[in-house]
Amino acid sequence: MQRVILVILFTFWAFMTYRLWQVEYAGQSLGAAVDIQVVWEKILNAQDEAKLQVVDERSNQLLGALDWTPTVVRDTTQGGSVEGMVEKVGEYTLDISRGRLHSADSREDVIFDFHISLSPFPDQQWTSVQVQLEREISERQFEFTVDAHSTNNFVTLRASLEGAEQEVDVPLEDLSKPEKLVGAGLKLAGVPALAASGASLMVKNFLNSEELKNRSLNFKLELPRQAHIDLLPGVRSRSVFEDAELRSRFLQVWRVVAQRYRKFEMVAGYEIMSEPRVEENEVDPEVVRDFFAEACRTVHQ
Repeated sequence: MQRVILVILFTFWAFMTYRLWQVEYAGQSLGAAVDIQVVWEKILNAQDEAKLQVVDERSNQLLGALDWTPTVVRDTTQGGSVEGMVEKVGEYTLDISRGRLHSADSREDVIFDFHISLSPFPDQQWTSVQVQLEREISERQFEFTVDAHSTNNFVTLRASLEGAEQEVDVPLEDLSKPEKLVGAGLKLAGVPALAASGASLMVKNFLNSEELKNRSLNFKLELPRQAHIDLLPGVRSRSVFEDAELRSRFLQVWRVVAQRYRKFEMVAGYEIMSEPRVEENEVDPEVVRDFFAEACRTVHQ
């Protein structure tokens, strides 16, 4: 009878081990897929700002980095005034700051900022968009700005080179017309209005030419519908063991928990971190041991 029980327990253990492996890895290098809408909602509802690295998936080369800060704006016309609680969402905002795309010469890196305001789910209509790009070209500072609001029927484009600024308002309906965009671009470049209008007319005539009409210009841009847990070996994320800010936040959580439950007689023990994972040679083992020692001291303060 004992052998039968032992066989049953072993079979159950082997099956559960296989299922855990299958759920976590499933033979895929990029992990399990997540619907892109879920990822988008998580981004907008995140509590803190986050850092993002832009990496070439094939070569693992770091292409750039940025900071994003999501904000949930409370609708003040409804609900109570409980601090920190959002009874009804008024709008979402997403700000990307200190964005940088690396070039061969660091002085010519592209620096960008981005802001967008959105109405609540499920409509998710944009209410305002701002984009700012900066780059040094041949030791000359170039800036480009896009500013749009849903209450207006136009987009404002600004370009500045060494302090000389040009500004153009483009109607929203003209954004789908290449000839109008070419004309706006030439005006931003300082080309006289008459010459810009002539170039715009040439582009329009070219697009309407019989030769071009006989060619198929249909194309489709496929946006991702799912996201994966991207485990790029050449990229390291911030580690709670080494990052002072993350470490301080982690210890503060344990400090609050310990103060809350230190007088409960039914507490038999605690686990600082469930199944911590550290890749081989990624973090000094002494640093990890010091981290857990400091965490234990924090709990027993």
